[in-house]
Order: sequence, then structure tokens, then C-alpha cells
Amino acid sequence: MINKELRTFDRNAMNKYSVLVKATSTLNDLYLDGKVKNISLEINKLSKYINDLRNDVEHRDDIIKEMKF
Repeated sequence: MINKELRTFDRNAMNKYSVLVKATSTLNDLYLDGKVKNISLEINKLSKYINDLRNDVEHRDDIIKEMKF
């Protein structure tokens, strides 16, 4: 059961990482095109998303601690 939970967690985390990479790339492109009005606001949104991912990784550690090897 824990192995399945860990695999599901990893899959979800990879999806979130992919979203972050795409969002960062898109923001960069928009900024270079002069289409971003408030870059600080957009960077703060990305920072919050990164913090959420960091918290997720800490949760992953909790899952691993439950595993029996």
C-alpha cells in the first residue's frame, strides 16, 4: 500500500514540477516580450508554488519513513 502511495505521490510531484517549469518559461517569454506588468507579483506566485512543492517533498519523507525494508 505504501509503495503505491509513494508512486502516486511521485507522479503528482512530477506533474507539479512540470507545471512550474512551464510557468517559469512562459513568464520569462512574456517578460521578454514586455507583456508582464508586475514581475514581482508573478515571481511571488512562483515562489509560493515552490514552497508548496518543498512542503510536498517533506511529506514524501514521511511516507518513506513508514516503509518497511
